Amino acid sequence: MKKLICLIVILFGMNCLIEAQTNVPAQVTEGFAKKFPTAKKVKWEIENDTEYEATFKMDDKSLSAIFDNQGNWMETEWEVRIKELPEAVVNVVTDKFPGFKIDMAEYCETPDFTGYEMEIEKKEGKLEVEKEILVSKDGKSIEEIKGESED
Repeated sequence: MKKLICLIVILFGMNCLIEAQTNVPAQVTEGFAKKFPTAKKVKWEIENDTEYEATFKMDDKSLSAIFDNQGNWMETEWEVRIKELPEAVVNVVTDKFPGFKIDMAEYCETPDFTGYEMEIEKKEGKLEVEKEILVSKDGKSIEEIKGESED
């Protein structure tokens, strides 16, 4: 019985993925093709009623890009190794958030921002404090976009 339920869940998930792949409006795929003409292995997901996310390979990187339902590019991101972050970026994080360590970093481009989106964390006794921040690529501006604490 468990195998049957598992199979049904897998088939349902695959059906949703195939449906998401085929329901991307033409203007969205056209906007993507103009922005990323050399992209390979493109997979689409519906983010919400007005946004679509493509994951793909380009220049030996795994990227994701978000487009609105009119085909306008909104954002591109790709993961960056922490040891590859520019020194100016690491320094501003260390100065502004003492005691925090960088847990994850992505390079992020939008029409209004180019830089790094990071998750940082530190322990305060039994409490773990996590924050999500944006740091400009030159390290000159930093903004907290989300903060939360977990036990």
